[in-house]
Amino acid sequence: MYNNIPRGIAVHFPHLESFRITKTLLKFITSNAFVNMSGLMHLALDSNRIEIIYGDAFAELPLLQSIFISNNKIDFLHPSLFENLVNLKSIVCDYNKLENLSEKLFEKNLNLEWISFNNNHLKSVNVDFRKLKNL
Repeated sequence: MYNNIPRGIAVHFPHLESFRITKTLLKFITSNAFVNMSGLMHLALDSNRIEIIYGDAFAELPLLQSIFISNNKIDFLHPSLFENLVNLKSIVCDYNKLENLSEKLFEKNLNLEWISFNNNHLKSVNVDFRKLKNL
């Protein structure tokens, strides 16, 4: 079994709009894991064993509108993780081990309509939600 998304997987699905990987042994989302999937609009990586998501893991997904990363073991989200996702409307990151949310985490995601971080271990949330007018 894979513990990360195999490089080159997109070659087999060039027009993919939705991608879901759940209930696997997936532990890492590496740099540019979704290269050549630029048309992807919905990404679900819930109910895995993800511990680490590299800061540029989603950099190649400019059209992404929704991301589901719930029920994993994530304890940190890099401040630039969602930076290139200007079309992002929803983020669901429930049931993880997050303790902090950086002030820069949603800085470029002005189209966000839904954010959920239920059942984490949040101690510090430094996000300025006033900039997110669609919430």
